[in-house]
Amino acid sequence: MLIKSTLVEVIANIGYKNDKVKMRAVIFAAGLGSRLGSAAEEMPKILLRFGGRSLLERHLAQLGAVGIDEITLGVGFGAGQISAELERLNAA
Repeated sequence: MLIKSTLVEVIANIGYKNDKVKMRAVIFAAGLGSRLGSAAEEMPKILLRFGGRSLLERHLAQLGAVGIDEITLGVGFGAGQISAELERLNAA
C-alpha cells in the first residue's frame, strides 16, 4: 500500500500528462489477506473500509486524480464481491 501511495504522489508531483499516451495502472487484488485475521475473513482486503471508503474506492480516486485513463484489476478471492463494489461505485 505504501508503495502504491508513493507512486501516485510521484506521478502527481511530476505532472506529466501526454494526451497521446494512455496512462494505465494495474491493481492486484487477488490475495486472501490472511495476515489481517478476522478483518478479512469474509471479504477481500481491497474491500475493507477505512473512514467510510473501501481501499478500492480510494485507489480508484487517487489514480483518477493523477490522470490514469485505464485501470486493470487483477482479482482472485472474492471476485464477485469486488465486481459488486465496482457496480456500486459506477452507479453512484
